[in-house]
Amino acid sequence: MLLFLNLIIINTSNETSDSLSEIPRFRNDSINCYGNSLFQCLNNIKRLNYFLKTNFRFPVYKELSDMFQKMKKFDYNVYFLKNHNTKDIEYDKKSKEPYTTNFYENFLFKNNSIDSVLDFSNHYNFLINFINIKGLNTGEENDPIEFLEFLLQKCYTHDFYNETSFYDDFKIEFDGHLMNILNFPISNIQNELNEFFQYKPIRYFPKIAVIRFFYQPGNENKSCLILKSIYIKNQKYSLNSLIINQRGFYGHFYAILNVNGVYFKADNEFVEKIDFLDERKGVYALFYEME
Repeated sequence: MLLFLNLIIINTSNETSDSLSEIPRFRNDSINCYGNSLFQCLNNIKRLNYFLKTNFRFPVYKELSDMFQKMKKFDYNVYFLKNHNTKDIEYDKKSKEPYTTNFYENFLFKNNSIDSVLDFSNHYNFLINFINIKGLNTGEENDPIEFLEFLLQKCYTHDFYNETSFYDDFKIEFDGHLMNILNFPISNIQNELNEFFQYKPIRYFPKIAVIRFFYQPGNENKSCLILKSIYIKNQKYSLNSLIINQRGFYGHFYAILNVNGVYFKADNEFVEKIDFLDERKGVYALFYEME
């Protein structure tokens, strides 16, 4: 299945700004999106930006380096932002643009050594700017979407029962529209999502879905949305695998996920028991729609 993206098209700008959504963009050629009618709306898009805000706390250098070596034929830049604070963005005084680096050349292989990469124990923001993309999820080897899927999978599905793999936040930016990734591969829940977030259209795409889910001790909300099935890391799970609380917690959806067995029983109206997340504040997971 091809990846379907609804994007906001904005003009390029060379003006500086402390607003993350207004970070200056590089001037570059249009992305040429091959594929069927799903991509007709993408023919004139100028850029495709991914904003990754996360905390890497586990070693994935070898896997990432292999992927970046495959990705070397693509042009892409990375904004490197420290400490989750857009006011700390360092601008090149001459060009009035944020410092950028080639991810492959200067980040993962700084000084030609994987061991010399930056300290991943702290929080970093990355705005990945793919430029001059000739194909988008066309089935070609090493396309940009494959790279993004790989990166997200390494970040958000690595042993999430381990305290060292807890992440604070994840966002993605499409041409200046910064949003939380609370998207799902089941298209028939789009109306419910639109109503919950109070803006339309909700930007969902059926191939990738990342959700943050919570357990709130003593306050299990019984207004839930049950999905019939979902694919997680290429495996299909049944009705009792995922429950999404529409009212959410701290503005996010609250969901219960079964990965190794049935942790709870549920029907279309309520959750009988939620007890496997303990007092964990929240967890991220990556979902795939494979059909």
